[in-house]
Amino acid sequence: MNSAAVVFKVQKVCFYRHRHRGSYFTLIGWRGCLHEMKKMKTGMLFLFFLCLNVVIAAVPPSCPADIGNECSASDSGEWEGEFFPDIPKIKYEGPSSKNTLAFKWYNAEEEILGKKMKDWMRFSVAFWHTFRGTGGDPFGAPTKMWPWEDGTNSLAMAKRRMRANFEFLRKLGVEWWCFHDRDIAPDGKTLEEANANLDEVVALAKELQGTKIRPLWGTAQLFFHPRYMHGGATSSEVGVYAYAAAQVKKAMEVTHYLGGENYVFWGGREGYQTLLNTDMERELNHLARFMEAAVAYKKKIGFNGTLCSIYHVLSSRGHFLLNRSLKNPPNTSMTGMPQQAANFLRKYGLIGEFKLNIECNHATLSGHSCHHELETARINGLLGNIDANTGDPQIGWDTDQFLMDIAEATMVMQSVVRNGGLAPGGFNFDSKLRRESTDVEDLFIAHIAGMDTLARGLRNVAKLIEDGSLAELVRKRYQSFDTEIGAQIEAGKADFDMLEKKAMEWGEPKVPSAKQELAEMIFQSAFYREEDQKNTEAIAIAIVMKKLNRLYTAIFIAILQLLGASYAVQSEDLTPTPLPWPERFHALLYMNLSTTHLQINNLWYDWPKGRNVNIFQKQLGVLQYDIEWNNGTSFYYTFGANATCETIYFGVGIPRPDFLDGAIYLGTAVTDGFLCNVWEKVDFIWYYEDVYTKQPVRWDFYDGISTHVITFEVGAALPDSITQAPAYCFTQEKDTRMLKGES
Repeated sequence: MNSAAVVFKVQKVCFYRHRHRGSYFTLIGWRGCLHEMKKMKTGMLFLFFLCLNVVIAAVPPSCPADIGNECSASDSGEWEGEFFPDIPKIKYEGPSSKNTLAFKWYNAEEEILGKKMKDWMRFSVAFWHTFRGTGGDPFGAPTKMWPWEDGTNSLAMAKRRMRANFEFLRKLGVEWWCFHDRDIAPDGKTLEEANANLDEVVALAKELQGTKIRPLWGTAQLFFHPRYMHGGATSSEVGVYAYAAAQVKKAMEVTHYLGGENYVFWGGREGYQTLLNTDMERELNHLARFMEAAVAYKKKIGFNGTLCSIYHVLSSRGHFLLNRSLKNPPNTSMTGMPQQAANFLRKYGLIGEFKLNIECNHATLSGHSCHHELETARINGLLGNIDANTGDPQIGWDTDQFLMDIAEATMVMQSVVRNGGLAPGGFNFDSKLRRESTDVEDLFIAHIAGMDTLARGLRNVAKLIEDGSLAELVRKRYQSFDTEIGAQIEAGKADFDMLEKKAMEWGEPKVPSAKQELAEMIFQSAFYREEDQKNTEAIAIAIVMKKLNRLYTAIFIAILQLLGASYAVQSEDLTPTPLPWPERFHALLYMNLSTTHLQINNLWYDWPKGRNVNIFQKQLGVLQYDIEWNNGTSFYYTFGANATCETIYFGVGIPRPDFLDGAIYLGTAVTDGFLCNVWEKVDFIWYYEDVYTKQPVRWDFYDGISTHVITFEVGAALPDSITQAPAYCFTQEKDTRMLKGES
């Protein structure tokens, strides 16, 4: 028998139970397959290991990607080894984890406020800081030389960095990346040579991306080369203006080719030093014409992504800012750089074509908080992307640190939630390691911490919304406008004559307290969660039990030794295992289907009688019955004038009570308000079980269907008369299908 036939047969054996309209069918994956095959004959198990040996033998040997390694192929950039051989794929382990290479708060698949965490965040890795950052600053030389770097900016080196980039993304579990054109490919002596270099590297990036990873945005680097010393779109030289346009044109093309969802205008040199030698109005007009041409070209090439501007391109790093005293109260004015950018876009008729990319560190440099700039952009309908970084409050320059401030992250996420998310934008880590952080693992640790910080901010916002106290405080503060006269003011129907009359009628107004300290108290209370306390207690209990287990084991061994017995005693493994399902139970389930529709399911599980009964109430739909039998037959039917029935034959029966045997323990997580142990059956299911009651709380299938347990009644069973399919199920042959061995 050839190896292909072996693979086919092993996969056939490993077929589990597919889910059709809410029931089960899928492949359980190789790890689950191993467990299933323990129950089979020796011959088939031999085939499995033979197959496994064939697969392993076909994999080329791997080696670390460092300059001195024999498989580096440094002359071509075609690296076969790993860039991060000592770094595992980063997983969520929960707040109690001490693993520095694990997420404590960011759980990509966990649903919060109606969306998965990964959909709220849409995290992106910045190529320039992560793979081009050297640790150099105005006061010191570079401190970082990664193992794969050869010190050149060659085309081969560019390809090597690109391979490192995608290995990093996959291990971090991030599906987005951002780039400047000149950071991913070397410049050339001519524009044609630079474009050719870019095309070659982009072709490799397209290959490495696969189907899941793509750019959150791309941009052109119009600030490093001396030609851009006066700016690009605001340069006083028309040749530079044309060169900048050509470079942006090419960057837009490659962003579109790679499937990017946004294109950003990053204009670090736009602006001026002094008005003595500047025609500000003319430069602003030139900038507007430049952006109009970009809009036209976007439409010409069919790029449907969003055009975004780093807001200081429009309000400038020079002096196109609103002039105000940063030291006088109030602490924050109602205007700022996003407001200036909005005014520019409105003036030139571009308001519907652009959104803003808000960089947190630049907000603080302008004397604002990041959340102020975000809220200003949101109110103007211009919030597009966020560069998730921060500056040192004691240093007045662009330090681009990873955001670690939980309070600021909570305020940031409050604006994001009010905005309904950021899609098609996201959070880009325009952040760099500190100069003193020089280990490869620091790249991962920094991103993990940054992702966890924003994830914790999202959890805090959910807590504030659930509590409602802060929203109620704000509502009460403005309740005087929830009156007839207030409604007239907000509708623009109250003129000065009317308001003067009311002022005379009411006399001196009584101004209530703003309750700022109370607002801050409520805000801070979200940082501590009851679930955290439960988690802490669970950890403490586990530690105590582990110590007691060791103590009892030592005492038992001592007793055996005293009796002269010789036994090998093995310490008990404290890794939790899922409780098998009861042989009979009734559960009321709330299901969120991968099609985004909802349904309620009354599940009646009866293993002794070999049947599973699902009664589905579909969202705004009909009531459907699903009777599944252990012989692989399933009937899906409805009642009424338009009754239907569909019979499907599966290759396997209903799940066994111990179907979670062999599942991988992932740690604890809070879901639906319960502290749960979480297991994964690879390529099949994530299963959440209450730490205290051992009852199932939730399970999520790999294809996106999420099931939440509302009630769980052990021992309940349906009468046999209700579990029989109606007669018309046995006459409608046209609705019968065979799914033997299908997935």
